[in-house]
Amino acid sequence: MTLEYHPLFATDLLEAARYLANEDSLLGFEFIKEVEEAVVEIKKHPLLFPTVYKEIRRKRLKRFKAYSIRFRYNEQKQLVRVLSLTHGARHPKTGTGRR
Repeated sequence: MTLEYHPLFATDLLEAARYLANEDSLLGFEFIKEVEEAVVEIKKHPLLFPTVYKEIRRKRLKRFKAYSIRFRYNEQKQLVRVLSLTHGARHPKTGTGRR
């Protein structure tokens, strides 16, 4: 299984981690760790997660429940492309235009 990241995913991650770190310095690191663990889970079992828009699937974080990782899975190519990390308060289509 191949894993790719949209270039703006890193921006999404760093912005969210900085925001959380402003509340508590360790919170940003814990958030990044949970995102990394979620990506590993997505890579292992991409079909476990629901399709939320066209072929885009979503994995909600466990501790940071307001955040979701959106990704596409191409079964033929065995490719997971991580598109965005979004907060639930954002518009539901945020990041769905990413390829």
